[in-house]
Amino acid sequence: MAGMSIVIGAAAYVSLGGFTGALIFSIGLYLVLWYGLDLYTGKVGYATEMRDVGKLLLIFIGNAIGCALALLISPGPVVAGIAAAKLSTHLIIAFFKAIICGILIYAGVD
Repeated sequence: MAGMSIVIGAAAYVSLGGFTGALIFSIGLYLVLWYGLDLYTGKVGYATEMRDVGKLLLIFIGNAIGCALALLISPGPVVAGIAAAKLSTHLIIAFFKAIICGILIYAGVD
């Protein structure tokens, strides 16, 4: 459910853009926090405290499935364009951007 919440917010952001899209995207993160859903980037920061690494793997798989299901409702051509732009980014730059994004999401959840 956490992955679906974030992707639905992201789809709204992609569709609307600007301030309105950003505001609606934040509702996705708010839903994760309100309902206590397990978002991978929100839990991975606690990995050293978690006794069950299997739970973290389960959260990751569940988020991936939720994202995949939610992508079925997102606008195809816009998402394809964003994906193409992301795939054209150098691997090292994309890796460090992903780490910074994960840190920011973790900080927001914490």
